[in-house]
Amino acid sequence: MKKNRWFSLLSVVIIAGVVSACGNNAVGGANTAPQETTSVAPGNTEESARPDYLPADFPIPDDAVIINSTENIDDGKKSVLLVFKTKESFDKLGQSYKDYVNEKKLEGGAQTIDDKNIIIQGTISGSEFISIIGGKLASEEGVSELTVSWIEQ
Repeated sequence: MKKNRWFSLLSVVIIAGVVSACGNNAVGGANTAPQETTSVAPGNTEESARPDYLPADFPIPDDAVIINSTENIDDGKKSVLLVFKTKESFDKLGQSYKDYVNEKKLEGGAQTIDDKNIIIQGTISGSEFISIIGGKLASEEGVSELTVSWIEQ
């Protein structure tokens, strides 16, 4: 009987710990600033799928199939997450994004571009963070997938 009581008490403590761990423990209270988020359904290839907040001169291949496109405004600052697939030459992709960030004067970042990966991260135009990460898909011959994050700072 004593063993059962300890087991019950221990179970209640564990369950309480799990439930409280799932709560929102944000420091500084709730953010009451209005936020706006827009998403595009996966596979939407129409021109309208290009995120509005992404700079107009950011190169997206003509054959890109957008997997995910999410835009957000938080505290007046815009951000974009874009995931797409393309059959464009991986060398051409790498050069295109390298040229873009160099033209925008990439600062405090890194560029790794080889025959299998594109990794570019840093600040461009003095006030925008960009991350371009992608590679060739092993599951789809000749197809590359890239994830682009762009954030106003």
